[in-house]
Amino acid sequence: MTQAYAMTVYSSQGLTIDGDVFLYYTSGMDRANTYVACSRHKNYCHLFINDKEIGDNQSRISYLKEQMSTDSYPSLAIEYVENKSKKNREPEMAI
Repeated sequence: MTQAYAMTVYSSQGLTIDGDVFLYYTSGMDRANTYVACSRHKNYCHLFINDKEIGDNQSRISYLKEQMSTDSYPSLAIEYVENKSKKNREPEMAI
């Protein structure tokens, strides 16, 4: 049996933890990080959030909803070129 008191999200990929997982949620986490971190357990996942990262105007639920729906997966270079070329094309005129 191996005990891990602290792990990064990526080092925990592929693991299944017997029992509960305790997760310190930071503003740098996106949808992919959250999924990996919150799906390692067999029982429960407990999220801990620093109120200073949220700010005064947002509730915890709306903050988590916004952060967990963000996809910060980097695009491929070809996707960037294709998107840029689409924006530079002149619109076709309908006759």
